[in-house]
Amino acid sequence: MKVILKSFTLTILFNIFSIFTINVISVETSLANNTDCQNTIQKAKTRIESKKTSVIAIHNYKHRYEDNPKNRPLGYVFFISGTGVDNILNSRLFLTDITTSIIANCNSVSLVTFGVARTDAGETYGLMKNGKVEPFKCIAPNSDQQFQPNWGEQICL
Repeated sequence: MKVILKSFTLTILFNIFSIFTINVISVETSLANNTDCQNTIQKAKTRIESKKTSVIAIHNYKHRYEDNPKNRPLGYVFFISGTGVDNILNSRLFLTDITTSIIANCNSVSLVTFGVARTDAGETYGLMKNGKVEPFKCIAPNSDQQFQPNWGEQICL
Protein backbone atom coordinates (compact mmCIF):
# COMPACT_ATOMS: atom_id res chain seq x y z
CA MET A 1 0.00 0.00 0.00
CA LYS A 2 1.34 3.39 -0.98
CA VAL A 3 1.15 5.86 1.91
CA ILE A 4 1.92 9.56 1.63
CA LEU A 5 2.45 11.37 4.94
CA LYS A 6 1.85 15.08 5.30
CA SER A 7 2.48 16.82 8.62
CA PHE A 8 0.42 19.83 9.55
CA THR A 9 -1.09 21.50 12.59
CA LEU A 10 -4.83 21.32 13.19
CA THR A 11 -6.81 23.08 15.88
CA ILE A 12 -9.69 20.80 16.79
CA LEU A 13 -12.66 22.74 18.11
CA PHE A 14 -14.80 19.83 19.14
CA ASN A 15 -14.26 17.21 21.85
CA ILE A 16 -11.28 19.08 23.34
CA PHE A 17 -10.47 22.59 24.50
CA SER A 18 -10.49 24.96 21.58
CA ILE A 19 -7.17 26.35 22.83
CA PHE A 20 -5.37 23.10 22.15
CA THR A 21 -3.51 22.79 18.91
CA ILE A 22 -2.22 19.34 18.12
CA ASN A 23 0.12 18.01 15.49
CA VAL A 24 -1.64 15.61 13.19
CA ILE A 25 -0.31 13.36 10.47
CA SER A 26 -2.66 13.17 7.52
CA VAL A 27 -2.49 9.89 5.68
CA GLU A 28 -3.50 9.55 2.06
CA THR A 29 -3.65 6.03 0.72
CA SER A 30 -3.49 4.98 -2.88
CA LEU A 31 -6.99 4.45 -4.32
CA ALA A 32 -5.74 1.44 -6.22
CA ASN A 33 -4.77 -0.35 -3.02
CA ASN A 34 -7.62 0.78 -0.78
CA THR A 35 -10.72 0.87 -2.95
CA ASP A 36 -13.01 -0.72 -0.34
CA CYS A 37 -12.12 1.95 2.20
CA GLN A 38 -12.53 4.84 -0.25
CA ASN A 39 -15.88 3.47 -1.44
CA THR A 40 -17.06 3.11 2.16
CA ILE A 41 -16.10 6.71 2.96
CA GLN A 42 -17.99 7.91 -0.14
CA LYS A 43 -21.06 5.86 0.86
CA ALA A 44 -20.90 7.32 4.39
CA LYS A 45 -20.78 10.83 2.92
CA THR A 46 -23.78 10.06 0.71
CA ARG A 47 -25.75 8.65 3.65
CA ILE A 48 -25.01 11.70 5.80
CA GLU A 49 -25.97 14.08 3.02
CA SER A 50 -29.28 12.24 2.53
CA LYS A 51 -30.28 13.50 6.00
CA LYS A 52 -30.50 17.22 5.05
CA THR A 53 -26.88 17.68 6.02
CA SER A 54 -23.81 18.78 4.08
CA VAL A 55 -20.43 17.20 4.57
CA ILE A 56 -18.10 20.20 4.56
CA ALA A 57 -14.89 18.16 4.76
CA ILE A 58 -13.60 14.67 5.45
CA HIS A 59 -10.13 14.13 6.87
CA ASN A 60 -8.21 11.06 7.92
CA TYR A 61 -5.52 11.46 10.54
CA LYS A 62 -3.30 9.66 13.03
CA HIS A 63 -5.06 10.15 16.36
CA ARG A 64 -3.20 10.71 19.62
CA TYR A 65 -4.73 7.91 21.67
CA GLU A 66 -1.91 5.69 22.87
CA ASP A 67 -4.18 2.85 24.01
CA ASN A 68 -6.07 2.45 20.72
CA PRO A 69 -6.83 -0.97 19.22
CA LYS A 70 -3.67 -2.65 17.94
CA ASN A 71 -2.61 -1.74 14.39
CA ARG A 72 -5.41 0.83 14.05
CA PRO A 73 -3.81 4.23 14.61
CA LEU A 74 -6.03 6.21 12.23
CA GLY A 75 -9.32 8.03 12.50
CA TYR A 76 -11.70 9.85 10.20
CA VAL A 77 -13.53 13.07 10.94
CA PHE A 78 -16.59 14.26 9.03
CA PHE A 79 -17.25 18.00 9.41
CA ILE A 80 -20.99 18.44 8.87
CA SER A 81 -23.54 21.27 8.76
CA GLY A 82 -27.19 21.75 7.86
CA THR A 83 -30.69 21.33 9.21
CA GLY A 84 -30.29 17.58 9.81
CA VAL A 85 -27.19 17.79 12.04
CA ASP A 86 -29.07 17.42 15.35
CA ASN A 87 -30.94 14.37 14.08
CA ILE A 88 -27.70 12.76 12.95
CA LEU A 89 -25.83 13.44 16.20
CA ASN A 90 -28.78 12.10 18.20
CA SER A 91 -29.00 8.89 16.16
CA ARG A 92 -26.73 6.42 17.90
CA LEU A 93 -27.77 3.64 15.53
CA PHE A 94 -27.00 5.72 12.41
CA LEU A 95 -23.55 6.79 13.67
CA THR A 96 -22.71 3.29 14.93
CA ASP A 97 -23.65 1.81 11.56
CA ILE A 98 -21.51 4.27 9.60
CA THR A 99 -18.54 3.84 11.95
CA THR A 100 -18.83 0.04 11.92
CA SER A 101 -18.79 0.04 8.12
CA ILE A 102 -15.73 2.32 7.97
CA ILE A 103 -13.81 0.27 10.55
CA ALA A 104 -14.69 -2.98 8.75
CA ASN A 105 -13.44 -1.67 5.40
CA CYS A 106 -10.53 0.56 6.47
CA ASN A 107 -8.16 -1.76 8.32
CA SER A 108 -6.07 0.97 9.99
CA VAL A 109 -9.05 2.98 11.29
CA SER A 110 -10.29 2.66 14.88
CA LEU A 111 -12.46 5.75 15.35
CA VAL A 112 -14.74 8.13 13.47
CA THR A 113 -15.71 11.61 14.66
CA PHE A 114 -18.74 13.51 13.41
CA GLY A 115 -18.08 17.18 14.14
CA VAL A 116 -20.39 20.10 13.55
CA ALA A 117 -18.54 22.56 11.34
CA ARG A 118 -17.28 25.71 13.09
CA THR A 119 -18.39 24.55 16.57
CA ASP A 120 -17.10 22.39 19.40
CA ALA A 121 -20.04 19.97 19.05
CA GLY A 122 -19.46 16.44 17.86
CA GLU A 123 -19.60 12.74 18.58
CA THR A 124 -16.84 10.14 18.38
CA TYR A 125 -17.42 6.43 17.89
CA GLY A 126 -14.73 3.79 18.04
CA LEU A 127 -13.80 0.13 18.15
CA MET A 128 -13.77 -1.07 21.76
CA LYS A 129 -11.81 -3.94 23.30
CA ASN A 130 -14.95 -6.11 23.21
CA GLY A 131 -14.93 -5.82 19.39
CA LYS A 132 -18.02 -3.61 19.25
CA VAL A 133 -18.30 -0.06 17.97
CA GLU A 134 -19.54 2.28 20.69
CA PRO A 135 -19.75 6.03 21.33
CA PHE A 136 -16.93 7.56 23.34
CA LYS A 137 -17.91 8.73 26.82
CA CYS A 138 -17.75 12.42 27.67
CA ILE A 139 -15.36 13.42 30.40
CA ALA A 140 -14.83 16.84 31.99
CA PRO A 141 -11.95 18.99 30.82
CA ASN A 142 -8.85 19.01 32.96
CA SER A 143 -6.82 22.13 33.69
CA ASP A 144 -3.64 20.19 32.85
CA GLN A 145 -2.91 21.00 29.20
CA GLN A 146 -1.01 17.72 28.84
CA PHE A 147 -4.13 15.72 29.76
CA GLN A 148 -4.90 12.93 27.31
CA PRO A 149 -8.16 10.99 27.63
CA ASN A 150 -8.09 7.20 27.58
CA TRP A 151 -9.42 5.18 24.66
CA GLY A 152 -13.20 5.40 24.67
CA GLU A 153 -13.25 8.87 26.23
CA GLN A 154 -13.61 12.32 24.73
CA ILE A 155 -13.41 15.70 26.37
CA CYS A 156 -16.75 17.49 26.21
CA LEU A 157 -17.27 21.15 27.00
